[in-house]
Amino acid sequence: MFRTLHAIPTVIATGALLLSACSKLPGENPSATTTTHRPPSEWTYVTSSAKGNDYFVDFATRRRITDRKLSILIKINYGHENSVSPRSARVREEFDCANSESRILYSAFFTESDLRGETTSSGQALGPWRQARTGNARQALLGAVCE
Repeated sequence: MFRTLHAIPTVIATGALLLSACSKLPGENPSATTTTHRPPSEWTYVTSSAKGNDYFVDFATRRRITDRKLSILIKINYGHENSVSPRSARVREEFDCANSESRILYSAFFTESDLRGETTSSGQALGPWRQARTGNARQALLGAVCE
């Protein structure tokens, strides 16, 4: 019995070390103070736009909001070569599957492709609802996310 009770502080200390080693996620709330450990994102390619932008989703981040609405993280690699503009973005987007529309909840822009480099800007903003149109990237994202 002494060994079992003696091991409890060690287990608690080990758990505390593991929690403190986890870094704060860059994400939807820049002022968050909690720590979370999450495995690296697994981005699944969905579509490319006419402008050459590539769209990926991380299905592990899908969150149900209501029975017809959900949100998910999206990675966008921009196809343009303009050095002034960002090369990639991470966006949390809300999808209304019943009405075929979506809106941005959070976005962060990066100087390099694949969410690398410096963050040029980020923030939470409840964007306007945008209707998916035939043949656009939003329609392909809606189809992948809402299936």
